[in-house]
Amino acid sequence: MSGSKLRQGGLHFYNPGEYGHPEGRHIHQHKEEVLICLQGRAKLIVDGVEREMHMGDIALIEPGEEHHVLADGKDPIVNLWLHAE
Repeated sequence: MSGSKLRQGGLHFYNPGEYGHPEGRHIHQHKEEVLICLQGRAKLIVDGVEREMHMGDIALIEPGEEHHVLADGKDPIVNLWLHAE
């Protein structure tokens, strides 16, 4: 994120088993996104590769990477997201 500036962000409280961006392919062409897991668990899916996210984990999504979050069914994630350009 060298040289990038934060442009927007938010906090998302997922429901158990919620799939972020269910409408299909989700990418940002010109933005980086930082995801910070504040609580709970989820699977982070980036370009079809699944990784576990737990409290304290931080992920950087590069421009053009397809990404989704699948919240845990019993301990859903609370996620801080930040977009940078």
